[in-house]
Amino acid sequence: MQMCGEVSWSQPLSMHTGDCMTNVACVPVMMMCPQMHQFPVASSGEVAFSPPFLYTSYSRLKRRSRKPVAWESKRRRTWECLPEKAEGTSMQSSSLGEVEEQTATMDEENEAHIKNLADSMLSLLVAGGDALATGVASACELVITDKCSSKAVQQVFDRAPVTEKTALALGFCGRIREVALSQHGNHVVQKMIQVMPSSSACFIVEELRGSVGEVAKNRYGCRVLCRLVEHRSLNSPAMLGLVEESLVDVHDMCRHTFGNYVMSHLLEFGLPVHKERIAVSLCEDMCSNARNRNSGRVIEKALMYCSSKDRNSIVELHLHNASNLFELAEHAAGCFVVKGLLELPEHSQKVKQLLGPHVPYLLTRKYGRKALAGWVSPSDQCIL
Repeated sequence: MQMCGEVSWSQPLSMHTGDCMTNVACVPVMMMCPQMHQFPVASSGEVAFSPPFLYTSYSRLKRRSRKPVAWESKRRRTWECLPEKAEGTSMQSSSLGEVEEQTATMDEENEAHIKNLADSMLSLLVAGGDALATGVASACELVITDKCSSKAVQQVFDRAPVTEKTALALGFCGRIREVALSQHGNHVVQKMIQVMPSSSACFIVEELRGSVGEVAKNRYGCRVLCRLVEHRSLNSPAMLGLVEESLVDVHDMCRHTFGNYVMSHLLEFGLPVHKERIAVSLCEDMCSNARNRNSGRVIEKALMYCSSKDRNSIVELHLHNASNLFELAEHAAGCFVVKGLLELPEHSQKVKQLLGPHVPYLLTRKYGRKALAGWVSPSDQCIL
């Protein structure tokens, strides 16, 4: 008898087709442990596979044969979880209705729980003394791991008087970076930036200095930097240092999945010198940047918020070659760059002139239609 894991290279695979056996292919069969699953064996000695376990590829058979019991039990659990169909009713519609009702009930319970947490924390802050210290310490610990606690602390920042609000914010001193990089805690830091005066929340910027690159490339940290750029004066020395640190490698930041959002916010809210640095970096490798999903988004923002000089530099790199513009128009990322070019009043006519002969073809392409959305109306598309 073959041991578990040994391979028979000549045994034909067969499956049941009614009352007879049908050979499928002579491919190797992975022999399986008796306690896991026994393949049915025909009287002729051939291994008989039922349709769920029939695979023409040995590699696929080998992968699937590792945990057949878990696969079957998972499928069985799925069917057991379905509600029984009542007579004269639709099982699908009734189950969907029950799910929606349960979801609404859970949402109401969560909202009530969050409000109770916020009220308790607010009462501790107002009480002052040891109660204040206890409330602040518990808030710092819970917002990192608990979604409801995070929402409750956000409500406290919205409702608390300035004195208590400041005391709660100061409780996060020394832990801003940790909280900013957490899934639930980053929302609390964003709320502090939005509702606290700069003088009371200046420690946020100071604690992020030195790790701006890491924070900007983090799924949650990039949101905190975006709020700082929106709500803090970029002329202050602390913010200037933070922005300069984020612009150390503009090219890499523009092409990063999360860093591109920070660059886009600097183009919208930053100083002219910051916008110019980003525009110059984009122009250094415009052909590649325009075809990148992340940097293409930054180019679109640069066409909206950069100075006329920087915009002209970007436009000239695209308009000097008609074939390059056409390729961009049907590219997944480049179509948004072309759409941004068409929205520039001083350059839209030139772009339309270069793309004019290709419009009928572009309207048959998924991304071409996106590129021309602001130029060719749906009614015109039907005519063309």
